[in-house]
This record gives sequence, structure tokens and C-alpha cells, in this order.
Amino acid sequence: MNDKDLIKKLQGLKEIKPSQDWASLLKRQIVGEQSKTSVFEVFPRMFFQRRLAYATISVFAVVLGVVGFAQYTVPGDFLFSVKKATERSQGALLASGTPSEYNLDIVNRRMEELAGILKDNKTGNVDSAVQEIKDGIAQAIKDIPANVDNFASIAPKIQKIQRTKRDVEVLGVIMLQESNQLNDALAPLVANEIKALDQATNLDLTQQRTLDEIKAHYEKGEYTAALEKILLITNSK
Repeated sequence: MNDKDLIKKLQGLKEIKPSQDWASLLKRQIVGEQSKTSVFEVFPRMFFQRRLAYATISVFAVVLGVVGFAQYTVPGDFLFSVKKATERSQGALLASGTPSEYNLDIVNRRMEELAGILKDNKTGNVDSAVQEIKDGIAQAIKDIPANVDNFASIAPKIQKIQRTKRDVEVLGVIMLQESNQLNDALAPLVANEIKALDQATNLDLTQQRTLDEIKAHYEKGEYTAALEKILLITNSK
């Protein structure tokens, strides 16, 4: 057989078609193999995915539990760092307010925690609580602008810190340096409010006398006392 005859016979093989019975048998075999794959391979895969989902939910629940429990801790407790991290994340997500307002709120929270620590006689937590307050006041002072658009939103928070500080001092912890730093930070705020009140034309006689007292406090460097009397005027308008 020469090359030409061989090529011709090979080309003739293209015309050969399998019988219908053979094709049907082959199809049933293929479908059977696929069915075996779905039973022995797909099911374990689904089972693994379900276990992974349960594990993820369990870890998430544990994390939520730790975060929830941490909210009841105070400075010096094991999980207090988790509470601080949560506070920072909440502060970053604030849609309203300013950093100075948020930091003053945090200082107030630390002051209240210190008061609770002293009342409960948790002496091992005192140093940590005092350090947290020092750090918080330093940050709050740094963020307080010299000229605020809404003095009424910041002033009550500062006033609350001073009140809680007095309560803490009664319980035996004196923070004179931090108190002085916060007092000094009020100087530009008080100066701006005095200027605004001087320009006001609707002050009555009582308010005018209070303004004179505010100026006297300012001259003596008693900015906290001046702040309290400024609030008396602004709240009575």
C-alpha cells in the first residue's frame, strides 16, 4: 500500500459514526461518574464550608463578648485597653462634634472612673486612672481652639471636669498641675467671650455686673471662675 492509498483510508475513517446503542451506553456511564462526584466530593466540601461558617460566627460572638465586657472596666483592669480602642474607633466615626468636644467627654469619663475607683477603694487602679486623666487633659487642651464657633458646647464639658475634679480631691487625689493647665487653656476662650459680651447691646443690669466680675476673674487668671459666670449670662439670654 502506497502513501496515497493510506491517506485515503484514514480520511475515510471520518465518515464512520458510532452506533446509537454504544453512544447511549457511554452517555449513561459519564452521567453516573458525575453523580458519584457530587456525592463523594461536593458533600464534604459543603460540610467544610458550613463548619467554617459556624467557626466564624463563634469567633465573632467571642469578640463581641470581650468588647462588651471591656466597657465595664476601669484604668488598670486587664481589658481596659480594649475599651480605649473601642472609644477611639467611635471617635473616628463621629458624624458631628469636634475632636475637642470628644476628648473633653473622654476626660470626664476618666474622672468619673477615678471617683468610682476611690469610692470602691481599688487602690491598685489609682495610678493608672490618674495617668489616663493626665494624658486625656493634655490631648483635650491641645485640641481646644482659641476661638470656637459654639462656646456653649465646650464650656459645660470643661465645667463638668472641674466639678468632678473637686469630688476626686475630696476623696484624696489632688491634681493641681492638670487643673492649672486646664485653667490656662481657657484664657483665649474667656477673652473672646468677654469681647463678645462687651459688644452686646442687650445685657440687663444684673448681666452687666456679672460681666464686670468676669473681667475681674480674667485679670487675676481665674479663667475657670470666669467661665462659670459666662455660662450664667449665656444661659439667661
